[in-house]
Amino acid sequence: MQNLNEDLAGIRILIGEGVPLREEQRILWETMESEIRLSGYKLVTKEKLEEQIRIKAYCGTWEAFKIKQGIYFPESAQPVREIPVPQRYLFRKWLAVAAAIVVVVGTAIFLNRSVPWKKSEKQIIVEQHQDARQSVLYLADQSAVPLQYDQAVLPIKQGNTLVSVKPDGELQYNPGSAASGPDTGYNRMVIPRGGGYKVLLSDGTRVWLNTASQLKYPVSFGTGQRVVELTGEGYFEVAKNAAQPFIVKVNNAAIQVLGTHFNVSAYPDEQATATTVLEGAVRVSTGSQQVVLKPGQMAEVKEAGIRLEQGVDVDKITAWQKGFFYFNNDKLSDIMRTLERWYDVKVTYGEGVEDKRFMIGRIGRKEDINKPLTILTMTGSIHYKISEDGKEVLISK
Repeated sequence: MQNLNEDLAGIRILIGEGVPLREEQRILWETMESEIRLSGYKLVTKEKLEEQIRIKAYCGTWEAFKIKQGIYFPESAQPVREIPVPQRYLFRKWLAVAAAIVVVVGTAIFLNRSVPWKKSEKQIIVEQHQDARQSVLYLADQSAVPLQYDQAVLPIKQGNTLVSVKPDGELQYNPGSAASGPDTGYNRMVIPRGGGYKVLLSDGTRVWLNTASQLKYPVSFGTGQRVVELTGEGYFEVAKNAAQPFIVKVNNAAIQVLGTHFNVSAYPDEQATATTVLEGAVRVSTGSQQVVLKPGQMAEVKEAGIRLEQGVDVDKITAWQKGFFYFNNDKLSDIMRTLERWYDVKVTYGEGVEDKRFMIGRIGRKEDINKPLTILTMTGSIHYKISEDGKEVLISK
């Protein structure tokens, strides 16, 4: 790892450090740098690396630079024994990588040249995305409290419970004394497209709500079960209380926990409700069926019943809660459904593209929509156009 920073700096110089870079070059560089740092920096022989890069660069595909554990070869290739690379080869090795980057970027630019892209489109998307982030809290009397941009109306007293916003933006409920009893009203948090919010419930349970989601919950919990209702997606860190099970109701199932960390995705436009456990255990039930989930397991609830999946990628599933998109061998239709919710756009498809699968990796959700779409076009298999008003995206071959 001692020469990693030097070699990464070498790539930057070779692809144009200090001069304006095209968007395609910037995205490709950031992805390579991120993946190399996460990989542990494993190297193969200089000769085989150069041979592989020449082949892939000629094909002009994004797959040429997918990096999983250092620089790697496709699964279909023969296994390669890892051999330490002499120091004198390191800069020459990165020179080969940089040269290949130029070839791939040039190919992507050529393939994308047929898609007109106006500066105004990017500005429209960014402004629309920022304006759409205002969440709304509906109180027990059904009055609406806009959040994030207008927090001056808080704190608010509901019965004996004080509702306020912490300095980090988290909405919190501080219940009154136990002698006064629980407050019986319900609040509802509504998250629009392009938004997100974090709530600390009266029992100490913390909930992150994803874009286009709603959560209904008591102002304060009584002595029985702790029940909330979710539409959309939420990540829960439930305060432990064996005497009061915590239950999340979704459109076609119920999730019961005693104290755990888990993610629930229950969007109406998805085919299934998915519950994934990171810590502890939960019981998912629908009709007469039920299953107990442990960490790393996911239950998908459909009309046909419950399907259990083992060893899921929990980092991918909870990436949104950390502020990222994470796509790995996902169908284009699934990717675009996620982007539709976040950027509040409508996506239409040309013939034969919805089922294509793509590896994008991790992208910050603060980026405008052009970044994930540009990465998709680097494969050369699709192109995109954004309407003048920024509300529609067309994906075609």
